[in-house]
Amino acid sequence: MSYLRTVGWYLVTGCCCALLGQDAPPNPNAYESFFREVSRLTPESPALENALGATAEEAQALTRIASDCEARGADFSEDMRSVFLSIRLAKFAEEAPPESALRRYDELNRQRAQMVLDHVQAMRTLLGDARFQRIEAVAKSGNGNWSSFLGLPQAPRAVKATAAARQTR
Repeated sequence: MSYLRTVGWYLVTGCCCALLGQDAPPNPNAYESFFREVSRLTPESPALENALGATAEEAQALTRIASDCEARGADFSEDMRSVFLSIRLAKFAEEAPPESALRRYDELNRQRAQMVLDHVQAMRTLLGDARFQRIEAVAKSGNGNWSSFLGLPQAPRAVKATAAARQTR
């Protein structure tokens, strides 16, 4: 239910911005996954410098922004998990979820999105509009392939057993 409210809010905001000739607001989920990837980079990794043309100092600052976003996001996740559990338990008991829990969950979602957007703004200020546009283009593309953007090797994927593999057993 709260997911639909959040989606509705983004649709209304996006339509209003389009009518005003402005870009839609950044998608917090896309940037949250970007910050997650950046916070996992090792200090020796030149990925940010190569992908964005950033200096070593800018890459370190961006890593700090990403790590801060990840740490604060973890705090929100823990709170949201406990509220979500109370909502789910009420539904399993075929009861209406407590209105206070629904409001709290919506508020935590809103606060989390705002926290991510605050970190996006810090990143935009750090990098400047020209370099930020490169990140924004990937975020708006919707594929969220941050590893590719950063020039990182793809994580190995689990291989499904094929008929040939089964025959060798």
